[in-house]
Amino acid sequence: MFNNDDQAATLRLATSTPDAGEVAGEISFAFDETTVGGKIESVINSNEDGTDFKFYNGGANPTVTITESSIDFGSYTATAVSTTGPLNANQNNQAPTQDTLATLSVDPSGNVVRGEQEATFTFTTAQLNSTLGQTLISAPGADKAVVITYTDWMMKYSSTGTTTNNLEIRQANLAQANASVSVLPALRFNEIVNQSQSGSAPFYGFYTRDIPTGSGSQGRTYAVNKATTIHKQNSGTYPAGLTSVSIKIRYRVFDVDTF
Repeated sequence: MFNNDDQAATLRLATSTPDAGEVAGEISFAFDETTVGGKIESVINSNEDGTDFKFYNGGANPTVTITESSIDFGSYTATAVSTTGPLNANQNNQAPTQDTLATLSVDPSGNVVRGEQEATFTFTTAQLNSTLGQTLISAPGADKAVVITYTDWMMKYSSTGTTTNNLEIRQANLAQANASVSVLPALRFNEIVNQSQSGSAPFYGFYTRDIPTGSGSQGRTYAVNKATTIHKQNSGTYPAGLTSVSIKIRYRVFDVDTF
């Protein structure tokens, strides 16, 4: 549907049997009657035994090409290999607003499904200095387990300060009701928030770790249908110059029937 006279649509079909590489059909959408804003092409593939579909988004090269056996996301490229470097950390298609992601995966039947996923939470200084114990990720239901694989922490602050407290993420397992998943130690918090930075506030720092926690720990056990919560380990307060602590949790949901 087009809502004004400045928009135009074109449908073009081949009038004879095309050769390999030639367009057999095309649907174009133009927004100033000359410039193609979007286009879908049906192109005879190199083996001439089928049709490839190419999707364009205003550029000369297709953003997506679908063949009989593959899908090519042409715009999702990266310069990621170098002999000595440096490489630009900022590649294309970064998350524009909320960088909380889920990995698209393929199951044995060829279905595209949700794999590892992330959840992000932000606690202000006032919230941190109040009572914690909130549920971060709800219990997933019978015969399902939330298995946490990584945590990332971001401190935002306007002036330096320290704490003696540790923030802890917990999830009960079969052995312990308050079993630890991940900890932001006061030592690492202070390494960030108690350091002056050049420029103007706000200032930022990150702490990251995989799972599990604990001295000498080589793994962590999980149980089904358990909630994930956040806690403080003691009564120490967080400094007034702290604005917030954000937590990104990376996890999988395992179902006993599909594991």
